[in-house]
Amino acid sequence: MIQSHDGQSYLSGKGINVKKGSRGELQYDCFFCSPPDMKGHLYVNERTGLYHCKKCGAGGNLSTLMKHFGDRPDVEISERSKLRSVLTAVALHYHNSLPGPIRKYLNGRGISDESIDRFKLGYADDASIGSLEGQGIPRERLKDAGLLRKNGSPFFRRVITIPYFEGNTVSLIRARTDPETQRKTYFPLLGYDVQLYNRNALTRSANIVLTEGELDCIVAEQHGFSAIGVPGANAFKEEWKSLFDNLDIVFVCFDADEAGRGSASRICPVLGEKARIIQLPDGQDLSDFFNSGKSADDLRQLLDDGRSFMDLEIARIEALPMNQQRPQLRKLFPYLATLDSVDRKVYRGRFKKNFNFPGAAFNEAIKEAKRRITAKMPHTGAGMDAGKEEPTPEEVAAATELLKSPDLIREFVGASEKLGCVGEDNNKVIVYFALTSRLLDDPISLIVKGESSCGKSFLVETVSRFLPDEELLMFTAMTPKALYHRKDSLAHKGLIIFERAGAEESDYSIRTMQSEKKIIFSTSVKNPETQEYETKDIEIEGPIAYIETTTKPHLHPENETRCFELFIDESETQTERIFHAQQQKFLMVPTEKVDLRLWQVAQKLLKPYRIKIPFVDLINFPTRPIRVRRDYPRFLTMVEASCLLHQHQRRKIRVNREEVLVADIEDYAIAYELACGVLQQTIKAISPGCEELMATIQKHLRARAGESEQDEADQTFTRSDVQPDTGWNRNKISKHLKEAVQADLLEIVKCERGKPTRYRFVKLPDVDTNVLISPIELQEKWAEDSEPAHLSQPAQSGSGQVNSLSDNTVTQPALVAEEI
Repeated sequence: MIQSHDGQSYLSGKGINVKKGSRGELQYDCFFCSPPDMKGHLYVNERTGLYHCKKCGAGGNLSTLMKHFGDRPDVEISERSKLRSVLTAVALHYHNSLPGPIRKYLNGRGISDESIDRFKLGYADDASIGSLEGQGIPRERLKDAGLLRKNGSPFFRRVITIPYFEGNTVSLIRARTDPETQRKTYFPLLGYDVQLYNRNALTRSANIVLTEGELDCIVAEQHGFSAIGVPGANAFKEEWKSLFDNLDIVFVCFDADEAGRGSASRICPVLGEKARIIQLPDGQDLSDFFNSGKSADDLRQLLDDGRSFMDLEIARIEALPMNQQRPQLRKLFPYLATLDSVDRKVYRGRFKKNFNFPGAAFNEAIKEAKRRITAKMPHTGAGMDAGKEEPTPEEVAAATELLKSPDLIREFVGASEKLGCVGEDNNKVIVYFALTSRLLDDPISLIVKGESSCGKSFLVETVSRFLPDEELLMFTAMTPKALYHRKDSLAHKGLIIFERAGAEESDYSIRTMQSEKKIIFSTSVKNPETQEYETKDIEIEGPIAYIETTTKPHLHPENETRCFELFIDESETQTERIFHAQQQKFLMVPTEKVDLRLWQVAQKLLKPYRIKIPFVDLINFPTRPIRVRRDYPRFLTMVEASCLLHQHQRRKIRVNREEVLVADIEDYAIAYELACGVLQQTIKAISPGCEELMATIQKHLRARAGESEQDEADQTFTRSDVQPDTGWNRNKISKHLKEAVQADLLEIVKCERGKPTRYRFVKLPDVDTNVLISPIELQEKWAEDSEPAHLSQPAQSGSGQVNSLSDNTVTQPALVAEEI
């Protein structure tokens, strides 16, 4: 029989060999990942058998590993009982060794002597191991229990000990570093599963206070509340849900900081409607709360005021702008689908009252969420990832026909209009192409710009509905290191951040991912075995298709030059279109439903290809400003995205045994129509609003000169002079005046405190209508060009030469190509 911690021997017996090993950690290709990992992301501790995949997040001990392969765990019950008897004796010894200064420290944390004795809090000093051996506990038993390291030194040394009792025996010991000598750190014995603290309380009461940490749990018990502690803000496991099934209410009372609030919001959906989030004063934990002079009655009042996860989410969403509410509400339906019909009926009424969400639409969304939950496959290391669902043969056939449609783009535009997103045809297709380009090696990034309430977020959110949920990450904000610590893969996903303010903190990581297609960072972590800090390199794989929205006309050049800039149509004509679409609801005009599932399956069926653009060297592209060095490959990616989306309608060739798609003139024509206006605006380096303002200013100055017979050389004016001609509010015109000054279209001639700023008209923005060669001209030029002429016809099977597979004009070594 193998040792309980010998993971290497067990995996070797399964034919799985070590890929790399260093400093007590063995690396394997992860068999939990889907698709299977080939880069050695599964780390197994050589001594304890604990494992963790840094790609898919799978983790556990040797017992859970054996269960994965269908074997019985080799740790016998009798052996476990022996270990518990050792832990119990050790915990009692530590308690009896508790020195006065540590007892005084615990008293200062609000823990009474009675509670210290009840929960057997203790202290491990330098003489503890010798004393334990003197009591007749062999060193081998101490080593088996994890209390001695390999070199024979004690695992716990100068730490406060917190035993975990189950009944009358100890199942785990956790420790807190000595407050007098080290910073605050909690850590458990190695080789043991993470556990809930004070589980005995589950049988004493129908209502439980769930705290962050053991000491807060003890404080709550001391004040008369039945409490259970979670050993760390992020340590709660979904598998513990069944432990709370017989309870009426679980009061989640975590620390009032960012980590605590975030963890509480993740735990409550797991526990369901019985969970209530308790909001302590900012910055306090439960011990701080009582130490500040509060009483048990004060905590009971907070418990009475506790709100469910859904209550807080509804209040949060109500505070958002209306165009951001629907996408946030949709994220709640997977949770709502798990509730019983009585609870769902209550929320259906609240959705209708608070958000004007129709009851029929609510019921349909519940059905869809239930179908997705039912269709999810368990994570077995093969097949589809968790969270994805397998399309039916009928869905695959219908989606394939859709991809074969010559009017595919028109059908997409029509479907988006049925969802209420009218007008903005070019912008919608560009966003759709950008999200489709996630499958390419160099995806498109977009910044969607427009005034507040113009509908930019609604446009992006509508288009995102045409893609499977698992292919997108959508946020309203992101912290600086949020991407660094994700456990899931970001490779070939779409990342959307609504509103620029939410992305500012994470600028550097997003820019790095856009340029380098991955993030590699080095950080220091504490080795749990040696308690020493070590340097660890972490790689987050990309690339991503990135989209953000903003009200700002210009961002930092480092951000703008990495993205195409889309400007929302703010014309009165577009406003009339929106009004007309909104009126249809109240006129009871029947609307045709959109089968979004069909479009989502179509996206799942798209295969990633390398794409050849045979006419690439004939595309004339602007050579100024300098940012076009990034815009040029981005435009070519637009051609690639069109070809990829129409892959069932494009020619395929095989180059050096690799299947390659060949773009045609139609792909260029689509990209030309979509991007030509975007490129023109980019070269002008101003927004459409600024361009409109400059035309209005010139018209105003000419009219003023004609009316007053002044010298036309007087080209000065103030904001108040031209504001009536624009019909804009003060903020909007001030923003575009500032933009025009920065673009050297206007200059400030007088700026005195208390007086209006006076501007001088300098020039209109440059206009270059010949940004790109037209599709017709390109086709004619391609047909006439002798060098690539043979590529205009399908290659003969088994022969032919291809000079270039890249999007540059440098001749590559000849590659053998054959028609497929």
